[in-house]
Amino acid sequence: MLTDAHYGLGWRIYQLGEHRLAYHSGWVSGYRADIAWSEQYDLGFAILLNEEANSINELTTTFWEMAFATLQPPSIASTDILKHQPPQAPHIAPCRRGSPGDCNVTLSRSAGSE
Repeated sequence: MLTDAHYGLGWRIYQLGEHRLAYHSGWVSGYRADIAWSEQYDLGFAILLNEEANSINELTTTFWEMAFATLQPPSIASTDILKHQPPQAPHIAPCRRGSPGDCNVTLSRSAGSE
């Protein structure tokens, strides 16, 4: 549940329970975009659509709900710049037009990132 929201340096800063996201979205004729970053989880997400579909909201929300439920924030030791491996990018299978529920999203970290 969203408990706080404000705007900072072009990004909206969302507080989702105990999780903070830097978020920005875009919408122009025929296109939609969402981008978000969790500093706590060292994880970002960007999605671009070649249509004006509201399904982008569900896709972005589902990604972050799954990330927060599945992944553990990296420990301080794992963020050492010499040892750090970025998290493995999630796999998102192609979706049928207008059916975000048909998307298959899996989340995992690469072996060296924990």
